[in-house]
Amino acid sequence: IMSAIASGKEDLSSDDENKNFKVSQVAFNDKVVKEDPNPFFEHRIVQIQNGEIFKSRFEICNKLGQGHYGVVHKIKDCENGDILAAKFVKLHKAEDKKKCLNEIGIMNLLNSPKFVQLVASFENPREIIMVMEYIEGGELFEKVVADEFTLTEYDCIFFVRQICKAMEFMHDR
Repeated sequence: IMSAIASGKEDLSSDDENKNFKVSQVAFNDKVVKEDPNPFFEHRIVQIQNGEIFKSRFEICNKLGQGHYGVVHKIKDCENGDILAAKFVKLHKAEDKKKCLNEIGIMNLLNSPKFVQLVASFENPREIIMVMEYIEGGELFEKVVADEFTLTEYDCIFFVRQICKAMEFMHDR
């Protein structure tokens, strides 16, 4: 969610009458960006595949970031040339696998162009790899703490509103 917000992927405004989300314009740091109404990645229900398939199908390009639970790399699909992101999560405990399966299940429910789409998932004995749509622009946190970013009251309203709408959308599912 945060990647989509930071990159200005879409405004999560909704038509309150029928609760249908719609693509609109986004203003980010005084730039207005019109979003393509046709999402590049169609929603799909992802099943976990054997990790060996990942190695033969994708090329790892560079590391995008690292968190407590895993590492995210930019990858290239060797079959069609698509640039994607892959989150590698180390499975230290049984609970780690449960969390990954839960995340995959939630992402399978998020059928909206406003959310980063899960493309595939793979399992090796000690890790799960989640392949998802790559969104340029970085994380919201990185944008906000950058020295050159001036956080205005409008920016705060914009971010919080998008986060709340995203949470509402997810909880409705």
